[in-house]
Amino acid sequence: MEKELTAIPGARIDSFLAANYPDFSRNYFKQLIKEKAVLINSRATEPSYKLRENDKVSIIFPATTKTDFSKCPLEIIYEDDSFIAINKPFGISAHPVFGRSGRAVKIQEPTISDIISAQRNNSKIDRSGLVHRLDKDTSGLMIIAKTPAAQYNIMKQFMHRSVEKIYLALVHGIFIEKNGSIDAPLARDFRDRKKFTIGFGRTAMTHFKVKEAFKDNTFLEVHPLTGRTHQIRVHLNSIGRSILGDKVYYSFESKNESEKLNISRQMLHAWKLTIMHPKTKKEIQLSAKLPADFSKALKLLKKSAAIALCIFSLALFSNISVVAATTAKKKTASPAPAGNKKLKSLEIQIIQLSDDLANVEDSFKVLSDNQQKLYDDQADSKNRVRETNLAVIELNRKLTELQAQFDQFKTDFKMQKVTGQDKKNAEQTRESNNPQPALTQDTADKLAGLQTAVELLKKELSSIQERMGIAKAQTTLEPENANRDKIKKMLTSPWAGAVALGVSILTLLIVIIPIIAN
Repeated sequence: MEKELTAIPGARIDSFLAANYPDFSRNYFKQLIKEKAVLINSRATEPSYKLRENDKVSIIFPATTKTDFSKCPLEIIYEDDSFIAINKPFGISAHPVFGRSGRAVKIQEPTISDIISAQRNNSKIDRSGLVHRLDKDTSGLMIIAKTPAAQYNIMKQFMHRSVEKIYLALVHGIFIEKNGSIDAPLARDFRDRKKFTIGFGRTAMTHFKVKEAFKDNTFLEVHPLTGRTHQIRVHLNSIGRSILGDKVYYSFESKNESEKLNISRQMLHAWKLTIMHPKTKKEIQLSAKLPADFSKALKLLKKSAAIALCIFSLALFSNISVVAATTAKKKTASPAPAGNKKLKSLEIQIIQLSDDLANVEDSFKVLSDNQQKLYDDQADSKNRVRETNLAVIELNRKLTELQAQFDQFKTDFKMQKVTGQDKKNAEQTRESNNPQPALTQDTADKLAGLQTAVELLKKELSSIQERMGIAKAQTTLEPENANRDKIKKMLTSPWAGAVALGVSILTLLIVIIPIIAN
């Protein structure tokens, strides 16, 4: 399709064409000029040519051909006339790596760009279609434009940060907060040009949200507001939460954890993208499912967490289990006593109270392990301490009620024992079938065992309250110590003497001048 335009004197030909066709980039027109698809006065030209008065500009747009991706080896999530969305596997580079000389570094494996180009039937105009990139070992959603107009449109959306990007990451370490932000500029590491570091560079911001927490690791949902190279990996590593499997930005703990879980690549996946369709101008949301290795690592962590929970529960309820096993061995063939129903109810309440106590213990452990972080967020710390205090108060109330019920049951037990003895004395002439099986040795043993369980719960609750008191005292003393340090620093400053002398002179002037004036 050929078109003619009226020239604007003094304008570069490539800039002139880009201004007349805003859906296409200037680089696209540079390529057309090199391919001699743009003519000035019926002659080929250069991209730097400046137009003159009465110049006639003609442009031949290449015919749009539909590309068949039916034999593409990549997993295609979405496809229309403007672009396709693929689920990029890990271990494949998005495009060739370029060295300092500007030449592409040879890579043995094919890149995403190579695979896409192979489907385009060797088009003269380079339309790789890549509008953004993912690291080699990062899996997930990538968009490939089918036309130059779509490519330029979507690239502008990424450049203007109007594309919403959501990643999934598996990191080493736990978070006290449910969500947070990292605002730190990124610069190229001067010691290793292939790496980036926190420094005086380009602004970068990353939001994150905890999806699931494990014993030593966390499953995160990450929202990068900017699109800097290695941004998510560098930001998370900077706060001590390295992505598992990352061979560049890692800690020794995360490396050991990766080896333990048999993770061979970084656990980072481009999950969702929300863009405006280049043609329809309607918002479209795309998502890519987790790859098998990522899902396997998550399942392994969940399984480990479940096993650890079972072990903890068995250890916590060991005393009650021993009492129950002993009671079962001594059980006779006599019918279930009426008093045993109340005894069973008390046993269930003790087990429920143990569950509640375990939850408070876990909550307090998180507070203790992350005490230094809690100082940085006093409001969040006070809320968590207040919630834990309320939980302890509620447990105290339940324990008091349980003790009252227990005492009442023991009183009833004694009364039943006295009544049974009176009946036995009154009926000495005949064999007595005691209708109160609650008087058996089994019931007495079970009662003693439950009394022991209640006492253990009291001791554990007392221990938690004592540790909470210490933590609260430390939290209270922290601001006081900080203020004391500020005052000490101010007094030991080399300027302290000069400031004191100045204040003294000013005070004398204020007092002496009125006296002289009088």
